[in-house]
Amino acid sequence: MLNNYLLTVLNNYLSKAKVLSISLLIILPLSSIFSGIFDFQADNLSHLISYILPDVILNTLILLIGVALGTLTIGVSLAYLTANYNFPGRDIFVWSLILPLAIPAYVFAFVFVYLFDFSGPIYSIIRNTFGSSDFLPKIRSTYGVIFTLSLAFYPYVYLLSKNAFSTQGSQTIEMAQTFGYSRMQIFWIVSIPMARPWILAGLMLVLMETLADFGAVYIFSYDTFTTAIYKSWISLFDFSSAVQLAAIMILFVFFIISTEHFLRKNKKYNMKNQSKHIIINLNGYKKWLASLACLCTLLIAFIVPLLQLSIWAFENILKNPGIDPRYLSFFLNSLAIGIFTTAIIIFLSLNLSSSRRLDKSLFTQTFVQISNLGYSIPGSVLAIGFFITIVMIENSLIYTLSLIGIEIDIVIRGSLLAMVLALSARFLVVAFHPINSAMERISKSQEEIGRSFGLTPRKIIWLVQIPIIKSSIISASLITFIEVIKEIPIVLIIRPFDWDTLSIRIFEMTSESMWEEASIPSLLIIIMSIIPLVFLVKKASKGK
Repeated sequence: MLNNYLLTVLNNYLSKAKVLSISLLIILPLSSIFSGIFDFQADNLSHLISYILPDVILNTLILLIGVALGTLTIGVSLAYLTANYNFPGRDIFVWSLILPLAIPAYVFAFVFVYLFDFSGPIYSIIRNTFGSSDFLPKIRSTYGVIFTLSLAFYPYVYLLSKNAFSTQGSQTIEMAQTFGYSRMQIFWIVSIPMARPWILAGLMLVLMETLADFGAVYIFSYDTFTTAIYKSWISLFDFSSAVQLAAIMILFVFFIISTEHFLRKNKKYNMKNQSKHIIINLNGYKKWLASLACLCTLLIAFIVPLLQLSIWAFENILKNPGIDPRYLSFFLNSLAIGIFTTAIIIFLSLNLSSSRRLDKSLFTQTFVQISNLGYSIPGSVLAIGFFITIVMIENSLIYTLSLIGIEIDIVIRGSLLAMVLALSARFLVVAFHPINSAMERISKSQEEIGRSFGLTPRKIIWLVQIPIIKSSIISASLITFIEVIKEIPIVLIIRPFDWDTLSIRIFEMTSESMWEEASIPSLLIIIMSIIPLVFLVKKASKGK
């Protein structure tokens, strides 16, 4: 008994040490940012409170609410439809509806602004047909940016929600039917509550992505915290104001995380021992309406943007025959950094989630939440904080070694290691939430059986937990990989000298409003995202 007690205590301390070490990836750069929070001038603060914060806070809240409603409506409805019903084209729509995840939000933005602007091709066709386009909403508006981001981010909700709906057995649904509930009533009172942790996990990703987005809102000239930070930092050279705005953003992060934690607190979602999931055949006009809903979403969110990019790329090649040979190195750099960073993030997420289950103390729970803050911080701000931290570490190491007579130059800044660590801090939560949601489905008895055979916490992760949550790990890997290769600010600031990726090439082109030239690297990012996207989703859907 004493040995078991000592082993439990030791495991708890090891879990705390593990969580604390992972949280340093975000604590150190944020500490560097917050170190200058009180370094401000009264006039700047007064201007910030009077003229900037009211509009920025209101715009950010409107955007968060609008995109949340948009992605929930699109993602959950399509997930439930494809998971529970059979209709023409379903086998294709099941996996193709997540393809918009391959297109960066900033690519969506400049394509949609071109297509749906007053002088764009779509509005021009409507004016030529009906004589006027005044009855249509303007794309350069609040509705336009919400529409664009909803289409860009709904696959987060769709992918995770579909995994949940697909694992719901027919036993509970049949029981609800015996009480006279219709399929629509069952959707609201049975299916949605059972899938809530997965839906919330997808929504958390959407909210954090929306809060941290810069490229899309900048193209739409829609002022949020990220654009205000950019203007303060880059345009006005007012770093203190940028830091204060970033600190206020963290309040939004705490609010979102606290709300999500409250909604899931003390609730269990164990769906093991369910009967086989049954897919219902739709008949008559309903099956065609279902196909039309999926097709329209796919057209607007993927096929149309892809066609426009292809047209631009074709025209660009005709004007300038041959493709820049540097694109091969850009492609390989993006692929390498995506795979390596994703592997590290999955490893860290598994350890965080496992430690969170093993140790319920306030210390562990708090530092797990802190570890997941990076995704909500603008990439540019986090990159600067990380860069400052690395410089401080370098200087401390050089000084310490000099005290013992060792003179050596240590260069961590501008290295691939520094960039990978910064990317890991930024996107850790992308993998953590789906993995942690899946962990909640593992019963304590399954882990206790492993412990009874003498398995250590590490072996329990690899031999018990991972096989059970394999599908969620695949989904998390997919989302993380695509997010990493689309990242611009961190790669731009911390990357080694003369080491570029496809996202950096897009940034360079769009910074000079060279939309057509940006189409080729945009297409390459889409292509390298689609290949693992289709492969991993099909594999997950087969339960392999």
